[in-house]
Amino acid sequence: MTKEDNKAGEDQNFADLLDKDVFHAPKAGDTVKGVVLSASRAEVRLDIDGILTGIVRGQELYEESDEYSSLQPGDEVEATVVEEENENGELEL
Repeated sequence: MTKEDNKAGEDQNFADLLDKDVFHAPKAGDTVKGVVLSASRAEVRLDIDGILTGIVRGQELYEESDEYSSLQPGDEVEATVVEEENENGELEL
């Protein structure tokens, strides 16, 4: 195998990885699944695919308070995207 063949193989492997692991950022109105990072009376923080942090707080949290009252870190939940990026760069859910 020549040096050029090896380089071409490495380039193809990198291209395959890029194609395989494409992340599409959720938009307002999308439903996402996340793992609870923390939950309190004021907010719930979710890990979205290990790439984004989503947050449920305010009116959205209080409207669903019964559902969220027993959440623990590690629980998986679904939430709807309200805003793609809040003032802290987080996904508002």
